[in-house]
Amino acid sequence: MSQPGSAASALESAHGRVAKEILEEIGSAFARANEKVDVALQALERARASLAAERSAERVAAFNKARACAANAIWELRVHREALGMVDHRQHEEGWKLPDPA
Repeated sequence: MSQPGSAASALESAHGRVAKEILEEIGSAFARANEKVDVALQALERARASLAAERSAERVAAFNKARACAANAIWELRVHREALGMVDHRQHEEGWKLPDPA
């Protein structure tokens, strides 16, 4: 342990602040990845409902685009979870299940 006021103490303090900022950013990025999945799944549900109300080429395309966006957001969240050591996704699999393309 360094003596208070020493250069080593200042370095340890700076290191602690940087480590705290990094952990805060990791947490924020993880929250953003989760939110991105939620938003994408909500958009997919809206596109599904629209397609169910009236099937048209435009709505099929919108549904498939929303599905692709949701699949990408889920993949990004999965990668983020795995980078943080969360490799068991079983509890999320049902919520991440996507409908077949239209």
